[in-house]
Amino acid sequence: MVEGRRSTIGVLGLIAYLLLAIGVILSLIPYVGFIAMAGMILAGVVWIMLGLEEKDKFYLIAGAMLVAVIIIVYASAYIWFYSLMSYAIQVAPEKSPEELIASVLEQAVTYVAVLALIIWPMEAVHSIAHIRLGKTEDIGVLKFSGYTRIAVLLLNIVAAITLTQALLDNKYEIARTLKELAKQNVSQQELSQQLIPLISKFTLPLSLGLIALILSIAANIMSAIGFNKIRATPSTTSIEEKPKPLPPPP
Repeated sequence: MVEGRRSTIGVLGLIAYLLLAIGVILSLIPYVGFIAMAGMILAGVVWIMLGLEEKDKFYLIAGAMLVAVIIIVYASAYIWFYSLMSYAIQVAPEKSPEELIASVLEQAVTYVAVLALIIWPMEAVHSIAHIRLGKTEDIGVLKFSGYTRIAVLLLNIVAAITLTQALLDNKYEIARTLKELAKQNVSQQELSQQLIPLISKFTLPLSLGLIALILSIAANIMSAIGFNKIRATPSTTSIEEKPKPLPPPP
């Protein structure tokens, strides 16, 4: 890897994964989701640069998948939201509030399931790319980041399956609870009586999701540290070997 390009890739990788770590932490706050989006796109660009520099198709594929998937996720989220609102308005006169909410939940589960089938392969490739780069550069923190990402992927798969099952099994109970909460003058005691039993049915997927979230933040921080090591460590391939002295004349 050429020294100047090595430094550029290292700096951009450091910035990308710091943005991702911050973006994951702030992901539940409105209007700051662009931080994670910017980090993901920049990370994709970094892997594409690595692929071009090292002539490695796997890195190119990893980078292209990162960029493509994040664009698909954000674009489809807006399209799905407006189509869901349109669907709710159309069927609202024909359904009771409980049936309408249950139907919307089914639509949401279907949308998330489709997204998961797109995101999970990308995460698998992203994880393997970290492990490969860690082995190539002999940077243990990058390899550990890759293994951590695999653990996050497995946790997310189990959490998604159990959450989907819990949502579908309790969709009408959720609908009734939301309908009751929409009423005015609901006391704190009534609120607790309605929410606590319902939330308890989602303990497993929520717990797994929280663990995955913490590990994801840790993985992004490790990636940032790993790319900083790439920036700071001279490339062995950039050091030219001294020519061997010519043999003495006969």
